[in-house]
Amino acid sequence: MIIKSSDIQNKIRLIRLRKRSRPSKISH
Repeated sequence: MIIKSSDIQNKIRLIRLRKRSRPSKISH
């Protein structure tokens, strides 16, 4: 399995987006 740096950056971006967007926005 080859993990590309883009995959890691994508995960970090998702985590950052979740931290930036407060729980109030995460209603879905």
